[in-house]
Amino acid sequence: MQTDIISPIHILFVEDTIHDMELAIRELKRENLDFVSKRVETEKDLILELTYFKPELIISDYSMPNFDGMMALNIVNRTNPEIPVIIFTGSINEETAVKCMKAGAVDYVLKEKIKRLPFAVKEALEKKKIIKEKHETELALKESDTKFKEFAEQLTDVIFISDYNGIITYISPSSEKVFGFHPNEMIDKVFTIFISDIQKEIALKSFNSLISTGIPTQNLILIMKRKDGSEFYSELNSSLIIKDQQINGTIGVIRDITERKQWETELLDSKEKAELSNKLKDAFIANMSHEIRTPLNGILGMTSLIEEAFLKYSTPVEERFFQTIQQSSKRLLRSIDMIINLSRIQIGEFPILQKNIDLNLIISNLLMEYKDIAEKKSLNLIFENSYENTIVYFDEYCIILSLSNLIDNAMKFTNSGEVIIKLYKENEKVKIDVSDTGIGMSPSYISEIFKPYSQEETGYSRSYEGMGLGLSLTKKMLEINNASISVRSVKNQGSTFTIIINNVMAENNKEEKMQFTENKVHIDTKLRILYVEDDITSQELVEMILRKFHEIKYVISGEEALELMKTYQFDLILMDISLKGGINGLQLTKILRNNPLYNKIPIIAVTAHAFENDRIASMEAGCNDYISKPVRKNDLLTIINKNFNKL
Repeated sequence: MQTDIISPIHILFVEDTIHDMELAIRELKRENLDFVSKRVETEKDLILELTYFKPELIISDYSMPNFDGMMALNIVNRTNPEIPVIIFTGSINEETAVKCMKAGAVDYVLKEKIKRLPFAVKEALEKKKIIKEKHETELALKESDTKFKEFAEQLTDVIFISDYNGIITYISPSSEKVFGFHPNEMIDKVFTIFISDIQKEIALKSFNSLISTGIPTQNLILIMKRKDGSEFYSELNSSLIIKDQQINGTIGVIRDITERKQWETELLDSKEKAELSNKLKDAFIANMSHEIRTPLNGILGMTSLIEEAFLKYSTPVEERFFQTIQQSSKRLLRSIDMIINLSRIQIGEFPILQKNIDLNLIISNLLMEYKDIAEKKSLNLIFENSYENTIVYFDEYCIILSLSNLIDNAMKFTNSGEVIIKLYKENEKVKIDVSDTGIGMSPSYISEIFKPYSQEETGYSRSYEGMGLGLSLTKKMLEINNASISVRSVKNQGSTFTIIINNVMAENNKEEKMQFTENKVHIDTKLRILYVEDDITSQELVEMILRKFHEIKYVISGEEALELMKTYQFDLILMDISLKGGINGLQLTKILRNNPLYNKIPIIAVTAHAFENDRIASMEAGCNDYISKPVRKNDLLTIINKNFNKL
C-alpha cells in the first residue's frame, strides 16, 4: 500500500511495558517505516506529549495499572481528534474491541499478532492522511487558547507562556498553589519573578540560549522562590513558540521537585552510609584476620621450636601435647578463614585470579597432606584420574580450598572404608568426585547442605565439630569461577560430592600448560637478612628460626629500615605489610624498588594480612614473593632459598 506520508513520522506509545514497545519498534523498522517515537504511561504525560511531541499516530495499550486505552482515546478525541489511535494489546474480547472502535480507535492489534502492526499503522495513516506539519518542539495550541488552558488547568505543574522578551503572557492556575501568586499577579511580569536571586543569571542565560538557538531547555534544575520568599527546587522545560515561521515567544513547564530532591538526598545519604558500613566491615574483617594470625604466628612458631628442641627427650604422651596445639591452632585458623572468606564473597569483595592450573598436581599434593589422617583412621585414600589433559582455567586458591573442604569432610565423617577422589571428563566438562563410605545424609538434610551454618546434628550432643560453613563457602567459591557442585548421599552408606568445572583449557592452548617443579635448592651462603617487623614476638620467632642459617637484623618501622640500609648491605628483606609509623610495608617496598641501590634485593612479604588481594597488592608493590602468618620454619627457609637463588 502506498502512502503520501512525510517522514519521519512521530509515533507516541501509551505503554507501561518497555519490552512491548521495543518489540513494536523492531517490527515497524522491519517494514522500513521512518519514524521517531516516545513512550508515556500516565494520563498527565500523554497530555504533555500531545503538546510537546506532536504525535501523528498513537499506539496505546488497552490495560495498564493506572491508565487504559479507553481513557487515552477519550483524551485524544477531546483534544486532537485528527490523530489516529491503534489499540495494541495482549488480549481483548470482541465486545471490548467494538467498544474501542466506536470510541474512535482506527484499529486494534493483538500483541501475539504483532506482525500485523506495520500494516495497521500504514492503513491508519493513509485513512487519516496525517501530515507532519511543524518542528517537534513546536507546542500545541493548534485549535484554540481555550483548549490549551483546559490542558494546563488539569496539571499540577505550572505552564507559562512568555513573549520574545521573557514577559509572561499566560500562566496556569496551578501557579497559585506552587508559587503563592495568583495568575493575574504574574501576567506582564518578567519570568524571573519566580527565580531565586542566586540563580537568575542561570535562568536568563538559558532563556537567551533558547531564543538564539531554538534548542529546547530540558530538565534544567533551578531554585525558585515563592511569594512568601521561601525557596524550592524545580525542573524547567521550555521550547519556542513558532507561528508563521517566526518566533512568537516561549512556552515552559515548571515542576516542583522538592520531594524528589529530598529522596535523592536521602538516597545519597543511604549510599554513603552503606559505603561507610562496607568499609568498616572490610576493615573489621581485615583487622580481625591480622589480630588473630599475628598471635597465632607466635603460638605455632614458638611451639614448633620448643617441639624441635625437646622432642628427643619427650615421651609419646608428651609428643601428643605438641600435636594437640598444632591441630587446635589449625582448627581456629581454618574457622576464622572460613568466616572471613564467606563474608567477603557475600559483599562481592572476594578477588579471583584465574589462570591455567594442573588439577592432577593439586589433588596429588592435597592427598599427601591427608595421608597421615587416613592412616590414623585406617582409611583407604584413593585417587583415580581418567582425564589426560588436567589443565583448567581457574582460581588456584578457590579450587584448593574447595577440594580441601570436601576431602576434610569426607575424612571427618568416615570411620571405616575409603575416600575416593575421581578426576574425569564428561560432556565436555571436567568433573571431580569426592566420595566416601561415611555416615551419609538424610534426604531432608541434603536440600539444606549448602546453606551457611547448616549441620544435620546440632546442640550439646552433636557428634562432629565444625561451624557448618565449609560447604556453603565451597559452593560460593565454585560459583564465582563459573563452576558448580552437586551431591548424592545415602544415610549410613556414604556421600559423593561432584564439582563441575566449565572453564576447561582449550586443546590448542595445551602448550600453555604450566610447569610445576618443586624447589629443593639449598644455599650454603649465610645471607644478611633484614626483617622489617613491628611485632616483637614475630621478630623473636624469625630470629630463632634463621639465626642458625643466616645473619638477621630487624627494625620496627620503614623509617628505621631506610636509615639502616644506608650503612649496611643486605642480601634479602623480609617485609611486614602493616608497620607502625608513617611508612607501611608496601610503601617501603615501592621506595626501595625506585632506588637503584636497592631495587635488586629480593623482598618477601611476611604478613598476617592473608587475603588474596593482600598477596596481589604485595606483588604489585614490588615484592618477589609472599608468605602469610602463621609462618612455619620449613616454609620460611624454602621461600628464602627459592628467592635468593633466582638472582
